[in-house]
This record gives sequence, C-alpha cells and structure tokens, in this order.
Amino acid sequence: MPSLNVPSPEEVQKDLELIVPTIHTALEHGTLKAREFFEREDPDSHVDRYLAPNLVRYWAKRYLQNAGLQVSEEQAELNLQPLPNNGLCLRFGRYGLRILKSDDGDPPVPGDSVSRRNFSHQISIVYVTEDGAEVREDVRNLLILWDIDRLYNLAELSLAYPKSGNDTKASVQVHWHVPIEHPAFAFTVDADSHPVNEKDDLPLKLKHVEKKTEEAG
Repeated sequence: MPSLNVPSPEEVQKDLELIVPTIHTALEHGTLKAREFFEREDPDSHVDRYLAPNLVRYWAKRYLQNAGLQVSEEQAELNLQPLPNNGLCLRFGRYGLRILKSDDGDPPVPGDSVSRRNFSHQISIVYVTEDGAEVREDVRNLLILWDIDRLYNLAELSLAYPKSGNDTKASVQVHWHVPIEHPAFAFTVDADSHPVNEKDDLPLKLKHVEKKTEEAG
C-alpha cells in the first residue's frame, strides 16, 4: 500500500540539496549538447522535438556517470538505472527519483508502463531475500521535471511528489509540485554574517611611503 506519510517540499529539498545541483548541471549539459548536434548536422533546420529529448537524456546520463557522485557512508549509494522514454532513474537515500521531460510543465502520463504507474501511485518495491522472506522497501518516489524554452535552453526544473497516474492526463495527480531554484541562487547566509561597511571595502590598508632624498655628503 502507498505510504500515507507525505514529506513536505521543504523537507525533501533539504534532503536532496547535495544532488540537485549535479542533476541541474547534467540537464544543462544535455540541452547544450542537443543544440550543438542540430546546429552541426543541419544548421538550417529547427531542433527536432522528438529526437532532442533522447539526446538530452543521453548526455545528461553520461554527465551523471562521469561526475562519479562520490557519497559518504552517511549517504545512500547513488545508482543509475536504465529507463525508456527519455527518462533517468536514480536512487538517493530514501528517495526514488525519476528525471523526465515535463508535459507543458506538468508530470507526463505514465501510459501503459507498469513501472511508471506503480511509481506514480507510490507503490513500494517488494523483493525476496535469499531465505525466501518478502521485504517491502520504504521508498518515497519523486519526479524531477525539466522543461526548455523555444531555443531549447533548459528553462526550469521542478520537483513533484506523485499521487497517482494511469493512461490519461486527468489521472495524473500529485501531492505537491514546486519549482527547483537554480543552484546559482540557492545559498544560505550564515547567521553570524553582517553587512559590509563602506570602509571595509578594501581589507588592505595602503601605507603612505615617503620618499627621502639622500643628503649630499
């Protein structure tokens, strides 16, 4: 059965703050490589909207793999798993993440994919151990959605906690859906920090050096 304990967006974003910048950069890299492909192969044509998401997925996946994503023992190991239809599947801590291109800003329809439907319904993964015992893995499923502008630049990322989804757009529901702030603006200010005064603009004090002329002997 799906878990009824829905974490807040703030809680989830705090948990994912180590990995989101890498995902953001990977998707920026993917969209850049997709544009470069079309500019090189056919400069007079427009970006093929059917092929481009596959290219983004390919280059984003390579970036994530090449990044290494070294995590300490306090963090869960991050594993990349193959996922069709332009998606990437990641596991980070207690979260299962699927990175998908949005459908006009909304989560895409799962369609006939059983795995995507289960993911959208927050159905936990059940596996059998070597001694035959069934274990239900407590994983919270999340969607990271990316969208582009008319020039195929990465326009925005958003984070959604899915509730349900089948084969129609009306069936897709989420508990919440929030934008992901660009990593360049996602920083915190230390509580002990203080405004810089004008007199503090130059931390080094310039000393006036007087030139002395030698006296004639």
